[in-house]
Amino acid sequence: MNDKAGILSSDSHISKDSQARAHALALEQRLRSQNSALVELSKVNVSEDKDPEATLRALVEVAARTLDCDRVGIWRYERTAGQLYQMALFQRSTGEFTSGAVLRRTDYPAYFAAIDEDFTIVAHDAHADPRTAEFSVSYLTPLGISSMLDVPIWDRGEVIGVVCHEHVGAPREWQSDEENFALAIAKFAAIVLDTASRVGAGSVRLRESLQELPDQALDHTLVVDHNHRITYVTPTIQRALGYRTEEMLYKHLDTYVHPDDYATLNSALLPRLESPATSHFLEFRLRHREGTWRHIESVSVNLMGDPDIQGIVLHFRDATERKVWEKAIRESEQRNSAVIENALDAFVSMDESGIVTGWNGQAEVVFGWPRESAIGKDLSSLIVPERLRQAHVDGFKRFLQTGNTERMRRRVELTGLHRDGHEFPVELSVTHSLVGGSHTFSAFLRDISERKATEKALHESEERFRTLVEHAPEAIVVIDVETLKFVDANHNAERLFGLSREQLMTVGPLEVSATEQSVGTYNSELVHDRIRQALSGESPKFEWNCRNASGRGIPCEVRLVRLPATGRQLIRGSVTDIRERKWAQELHKNYSLTLEEQVAARTQEIEAKNLELEATLEKLRQTQSRMIIQEKMASLGVLTAGIAHEIKNPLNFVNNFAELTVELVDEARVLLEKHGEKIAGTDGEALFELFNDISQNAARIREHGRRADGIVQSMLLHSRGKTDQRRPADLNAIVTEFVKLAYHGMRARDASFRVKIDMRLDDTIPPIPVVSQDISRVVLNLVNNACYAAYERKRATGGEFAPEVIVQTTNKADSVEFRVRDNGVGIPEDIRESVFTPFFTTKPAGEGTGLGLSICYDIVVSEHGGQIAIDSEKGSFTEVRITLPKELPDVGGGI
Repeated sequence: MNDKAGILSSDSHISKDSQARAHALALEQRLRSQNSALVELSKVNVSEDKDPEATLRALVEVAARTLDCDRVGIWRYERTAGQLYQMALFQRSTGEFTSGAVLRRTDYPAYFAAIDEDFTIVAHDAHADPRTAEFSVSYLTPLGISSMLDVPIWDRGEVIGVVCHEHVGAPREWQSDEENFALAIAKFAAIVLDTASRVGAGSVRLRESLQELPDQALDHTLVVDHNHRITYVTPTIQRALGYRTEEMLYKHLDTYVHPDDYATLNSALLPRLESPATSHFLEFRLRHREGTWRHIESVSVNLMGDPDIQGIVLHFRDATERKVWEKAIRESEQRNSAVIENALDAFVSMDESGIVTGWNGQAEVVFGWPRESAIGKDLSSLIVPERLRQAHVDGFKRFLQTGNTERMRRRVELTGLHRDGHEFPVELSVTHSLVGGSHTFSAFLRDISERKATEKALHESEERFRTLVEHAPEAIVVIDVETLKFVDANHNAERLFGLSREQLMTVGPLEVSATEQSVGTYNSELVHDRIRQALSGESPKFEWNCRNASGRGIPCEVRLVRLPATGRQLIRGSVTDIRERKWAQELHKNYSLTLEEQVAARTQEIEAKNLELEATLEKLRQTQSRMIIQEKMASLGVLTAGIAHEIKNPLNFVNNFAELTVELVDEARVLLEKHGEKIAGTDGEALFELFNDISQNAARIREHGRRADGIVQSMLLHSRGKTDQRRPADLNAIVTEFVKLAYHGMRARDASFRVKIDMRLDDTIPPIPVVSQDISRVVLNLVNNACYAAYERKRATGGEFAPEVIVQTTNKADSVEFRVRDNGVGIPEDIRESVFTPFFTTKPAGEGTGLGLSICYDIVVSEHGGQIAIDSEKGSFTEVRITLPKELPDVGGGI
């Protein structure tokens, strides 16, 4: 909602867009200023300087203004006395020069030790640097100095002084280009001090110096006669050019001079022959022993008239590195010019008179004046509207008088004038430099007409948005995520919360939230969770209990949306008072609830009736199923009883006569054996064989008669109904006894029989009312069937298969359960429902009657009111589950 947000965002974008370019331009402007200062200083002929003090003052002033440094001084190092003597010091803030101060080694030993070791002292924080910290109390603090850049002055191999740059104000980070410029100033100072000393002392000092010059000197000396033959050269020449002294003696100087410099050197030396005791500054190139060319700066003195010398003395130093540096500066200037010429902004420079000295191609585009028409013209008449020119001129004069740089090196917006007369907004940044005592001003300007139009459109858009927000039907607030405070609100928000806009700006969502919320007790994490949803790009919409200034709770609907904002996170909250909606919803809810309760009650009643009917129907189905089975079994019982009685009498005769026949045959065999000798030959043998056949046949008749009698007995048992009265019995005891009986019976019939019996009996089973004899038959029958099925699978598969029968009893609430499970061959699903049918069996012929499970069913279900069920999977297992009631059930008759 901030009206200035668009402007600030635009300014930030412009600043970031030009940050790198501004940094590069600042460096290039410093280099241009430094180069210009060095070029001006190089024009000074120090060899003819009659006032070295004035030259030194000029050096420190140029250094101070070029490096924007408050204090620059040149100090002479008097090594024997152990002190530094101030030759000249310029204070830029006052424009004053001073000299004569003395710094002693005994007071500042660390600083003098650094000078003796030829250290350039770059102290960004002079109070902390160990080399300058000892100046803090007596020198730095009283003068307000925070940073120092001290460069030694060399001459003849030793430090003869120091150039001190002292910055006043906040600590300063010295740049590498500034250090290089300070070194150049130190070299100029060395030349000034050395040249003045040599020229002033005359040729006598020079002649003596030829012998006394130390080997470590940076300067070198050679003497040539009138034919330019070398008659003397200092030993240090080997360090400069690589030649030994004896290699150069009596050689022609032209041998070492660059061919392009012959004419220049000869034309310079020839006048010296005609002007005794005069000096002249020369520049030329000499060949190094390695074949490279070294740039030489030399002061020549004609001492032809001196009987000890009789030649022209050339005192020179190797300036190759400086030349390389100067070339780099020139190339840098060329690059700067190219950058400025191709800059996207207009570049304009002027001198201290306000005359245009620089005008790039973009300036032609922005202001409409071609370069040739702008150079040399008064800047204000070109680009400043007439109504503003006087203010421009007055401000310019005021700067020249006071040096106030308040408006320098920062962007300002002004009104510019185009050649065709129309005015337009411009943004400019002005820098100032002082070179050789002359002021130069440089400015980068940008036509910001489009930006202003965009800002105007943005402002109008914001005004429209503000109007929409103010007249919105809901309360609208803007939340600063970092502070969790409101930063904007409309009139409806003031009415909803009972707070003025100013008061709302001091609170946030935490302060206007009620303690109780629909999602539970209020806490700040709930607020933060909703805000995180909005920040992730969602638009959460939710109900929230707010409270106004009087503490009254207000149910509201809130919707949060993230707003675009540079440098901050803002959330717009739309808050709608839903008290009336809640009242209407509650009314509708109550009415709907009454109807819903009635419908629900009736539905529940119907469902209960349906469940009751379904349960009754299921009981009827079960009863019908049992009755059908019971009727079926009863019918089969009657039929079986009739058949059994009809068969029983003839069968008795068959069995009796079969038994009698066997006895008679046995008696006849005894008699035959006794009187056998009376029957001769083959007749006796045939008679014996006949008796044997009759005996075997009678035995077979007796065996099968007994088997048929057993079947008849089973049929009679199946049909006879209840056999005894039910009494409480221990089911586990019955199971244990008859499981063992069944197992040993299987072992008696087949000695190879092996099956694992796993007994899992529940000790908590109480005595239950059963006919023990009948339940015993059930246990025996089921265990026999299980053992048979498991062992048959063992016979069929062989291998490692382990047959197993699990016998388990379980105590339940109203009943007890008896399970027999085997891992035998299983019962196919298609015959599973037939297993309780009388005479149905899965065993081979002669191994079963098919009445076992039918009898078990009759005993469990008909006699004891229990249940019997079978679960089986072919080739895997069979489990028979029997459930017997704990209480005597009504099974259709008395006990």
